[in-house]
Order: sequence, then structure tokens, then C-alpha cells
Amino acid sequence: MSRILKKAVFAAALSAAFLAFLGVQAGKASAAPGESRYRVEMHWGFVRELGQATEDPALFLPMDGRIAISDGNADTREGIHIISALLFEAGGSYETGHGDSVEVPQERYRARGGVFYPWVAWRSATTADWDGMAVVLAWEQGTDPTVTIETSQWSTSIPASQLPTLAGFRSIGDDGQELETGRFFDLTYKVYDLTLEWGYNQALDQNPNGLPQHLMVWDGSVSLSQGGIRFLHAIDFESGGRRALGRDDAILPREDLSPTLAWRSTTLDPLFRRQEKDGVAMNLVVPKGVTAAISVTIGPNFTRQFILPAMNRDVHFEIPIDNQGHYVHGHLHWCWYKVPEGGGHAH
Repeated sequence: MSRILKKAVFAAALSAAFLAFLGVQAGKASAAPGESRYRVEMHWGFVRELGQATEDPALFLPMDGRIAISDGNADTREGIHIISALLFEAGGSYETGHGDSVEVPQERYRARGGVFYPWVAWRSATTADWDGMAVVLAWEQGTDPTVTIETSQWSTSIPASQLPTLAGFRSIGDDGQELETGRFFDLTYKVYDLTLEWGYNQALDQNPNGLPQHLMVWDGSVSLSQGGIRFLHAIDFESGGRRALGRDDAILPREDLSPTLAWRSTTLDPLFRRQEKDGVAMNLVVPKGVTAAISVTIGPNFTRQFILPAMNRDVHFEIPIDNQGHYVHGHLHWCWYKVPEGGGHAH
């Protein structure tokens, strides 16, 4: 292991111990009802060269900083939860890129996920690699407090709702050092990936002689009891042509993040191929703290209802619907507390 990577491992251990002393629960800061939360990461130094840069005192870059959140109203509550100080080195000389530390005020409150402060400050300098901070910002829904980031090299103030606009890299040093702000995740919602496929698989056919060819109608829908559905893309849909030939597949018109996604789809058993399928991929976007159920209907012979799992657990099923090789396949995967940007398309 290189000296730089040993430094990173040792620094991570020191950071964890220091944050434990502050009473921080890392990684458990999902939003409570009536509250908005964003996970934010910042990295500074040689942020694209972890483990490659050589320590050089001539590359010394001070990056002391502070992040604060407030809407100026004493009757509302907002705060900052520390997830981790990244690659901080608690011992040694500041001038050699060591001696990093975190400072928090006495004012604080406890909520779901841990301890929250009105501001968090740090002392940090780099001579190689990078340092960083990962935090969660929380505020009451219906408000839009100001987030202020002040560092030795760059500062800004911005409404909390506009945090994602800060994503990117900024030059902060004469030797190639940069500040990366990004990895913004909205913790107000929990998002699942759901992929559904249906069609013909010769391995499931008890009489795989290729005849007769069955035209299967797979018109269906997915409905969500709480939240909305974001369509990502269709799988092997064939637009145009005759429906009697397994074509003219389509997603039915809808508004983005509406609670129902519907489609029309047909497949014709293949004569010379082992498989023929259609499918659809989507995100299920559920407000944090609520229990949601989904109902899936695919064709006349498949209907299922189930509760979305509360934990990070995948759900997988593949169900034959007859003895002629026709099946429905599904995979549900919890991905992150983030509402994805943009819609999908059929292909």
C-alpha cells in the first residue's frame, strides 16, 4: 500500500473517531415527515488524483471553511448533520497539510438521524490529494433557508432549494487544485428502480416446436398508492406496424411522476429465436416516512400487489403464466434518496 493510500486509511479512521466523539451517527439522516433534507459533499485539493499526487510543501493550500443554514426565523428549525470529514488528518503540522479538525457550536438539536447544528466549521489544508466534508442539511418543508458556504478560496450564499445548481468543479489554486461541490441527494424521497419484462422463453415451453405461433396481449399498468412514477425507458418496444404481428407497442400518454404508468404491448412467439420479449423500466418515487403499495397488471393473466420494502432489499420474481413458454419477470431495487432528473424514452 502506498504512503498516500495509507494516509487516506489512517485519516478516515481518525475522522470516524473524532465524529464519534461529537456524537454523530454517520449515514442515518433520512428525512422525517414535514422536513426537507439534502445530502451534500464537498472536496478540495487535487480532487481527481487520489493516491497519485506526491506530498509537496510547495503545494500548500489552506481551505478553512464553514457551512451554515438559516432562514432568519427563530420559530423554524434547520440544521446540519455531519456524515463524515473526508481524509482529515488530525495530527501533525497544518503547514504540511495535516492538523485538520472540525468545529461545531454548543447550539444543537437531536432529530431522526442524529445531531444537527446551525453551522459546521473546519480547519483544513492540503499539499497532496484532497480533503472534504459530507453533511446533511435539514429544514422545514415550506421554507427555503439560506445556505452559506465560506472557505479560504471560495464563498457563496444560496437558497437551499437551489443547492444542486452548485454542482461542478472550480479552480481554487495555482497548481491545479480544485473545489468540487456536488453529489446532492434529496433525502425527502425514497426511490426504487422497477424493471418488468414479459414475453416468450423457449426454455419454459413444454412443447417447443415453434408452432403454433401465439399472439400474446400484454397491455398493462403499474399503480403506486403514494408518490409518483417516473418512466425511464421501454425494452424492445416496436412502434408502428400491425398489432396482430406483435408491433405497435407504446407507453400511454401521462404526466411525469403521476401515480400510474400504462402501456400497450403484444408479442408474437418467434419461429427461429429462443426468446421474444417486451418490457418497461421506471423509478418509483415515494415520500420518505410513508408506506406505499404497488399494483402490477400485465396482460389478462398476471396481477400482483405488494408493499414496497422499507429496507435496502431487492425483490425479484420470474413467473411462468402458462405451459407454452410465456412468462413475466420483475426486479425491484431500492436505489437512493434522490428524485432523478428528466424522463425517459421508448426504444
